Parts: sequence; structure tokens; C-alpha cells
Amino acid sequence: MPLNALADCGNLTRQLLNVTLGGTRDYLTNLPDGLRVTSQHGSDESGVDQIQGKSSGLTIRGSMIYRHQNRIYLVQTIISGADAIEIEEALKKVLSIAGTGFDPNPRLVPPGEQLHCNDGLHARIVRTQQILSRTIPLLVVHVEHPKLRLRADCTTRPQQCANLPKHLYE
Repeated sequence: MPLNALADCGNLTRQLLNVTLGGTRDYLTNLPDGLRVTSQHGSDESGVDQIQGKSSGLTIRGSMIYRHQNRIYLVQTIISGADAIEIEEALKKVLSIAGTGFDPNPRLVPPGEQLHCNDGLHARIVRTQQILSRTIPLLVVHVEHPKLRLRADCTTRPQQCANLPKHLYE
């Protein structure tokens, strides 16, 4: 897929889950049809919510939505498929929703996981599998707001940020 100057990685979470990175927990009362909240941990201000179900024709095995200071900073979604072909179709759909492709920068490690995002977010997609009584192919979609993520990390573990300039996370 060609890189698009209007790439919107945040559209992944908005379209699939009705979740806006940097936003609040409005999605709890306005989930897309087919999705349900399966667990909520923490307070209204900080914690994790989990969502499961179907959205945009994709099977959401689990989506973890992390928040700090009442703002969402990270969404990690696991999409499952019946076989590798279904996962490849899911990948095409996810890239289409984001309006972007994998970042071509050869210095990224590992290559072929980072998305090219122009909306200030960081996103990556990883193909993997779970082996139970049968192999279940999975697609893990990770989208984060880097400044809010750093703010959450620096609040919970201030020693790791002791040498960082405060403007990076405040």
C-alpha cells in the first residue's frame, strides 16, 4: 500500500472500537454493534478496560485500552482468524482503515511492523499465532500516543524519567 500523507493511525481505534487516543472513556456507552466490555480495572482516571467481539467484519479476540489521568494512551487489539488467509485479509483491512502501509525506513527493527503514521501516534502490527488444540493465527495491532504513554510511565515510575526533560511528557 502506498504511503499516504493523510495517514491516520488513530482511525484504527476510532473505527474498530470507537476509542480516541488522547480522549476519554466515552466509548463505554457508545461501542460499535458486536462489541462488549468484558472487564474494567482501576479507577475512572487510570486503569485498563477490555473489549471483545466483532467489529468491521473482524473478530476482536481482546482489546486492552489503557488510560492515565482520564486520557487514553494505548490500545492493543488482538484480531483472530480461522487461517492465514483470513489474517492476511484482516491485515489489508487494518491498513486500509489507517490509510497507510508499513514504514519503509530500513533502520526500524524489526522491519515490517511499524506503520507510517502522520497523526503523531505510533502504531505497529505483528502477525503471530496461538497454539492450543489447533493453531489460531492472530494479528496484534498496537497504537499509542507516545507523549501520553511517557507521561503515564513517568508518573508511575519517576526514577526512569529522572534525566528526561519535562517538556517531553508534561
